[in-house]
Amino acid sequence: MRAWLFTILHNLNVEQGRRRNRAAAEIISISGDETPNIAPPTQEIGLTVRDLYRAMDQLEDEHRQIILMIGVGELSYKQTAEILGIPVGTVMSRLARGRERLRILMAQGATPALRRVK
Repeated sequence: MRAWLFTILHNLNVEQGRRRNRAAAEIISISGDETPNIAPPTQEIGLTVRDLYRAMDQLEDEHRQIILMIGVGELSYKQTAEILGIPVGTVMSRLARGRERLRILMAQGATPALRRVK
């Protein structure tokens, strides 16, 4: 009798596991996401951040300062102008020039320069 009960319990456990797997498969098919437990690769993000730091280092101080105050510090143009003691229009033009320069530097970092090896 004991062996018979253990066999029944074992079979119930196996069947419950199968039901869980089927339910997970149904959820995946409903949501359309076939890989819910796979994390996206982070290597490219790390390289982009590295390129951003390098590009920021190449900017002029006045452009870097304004990009950081507005982009990272989330200050308004007016607050930035007051802190730096310059007109709001100057803040806007320096920000535009700095962002454009940053775009160019980031684009250059995306395509590595090849060198000739003898």
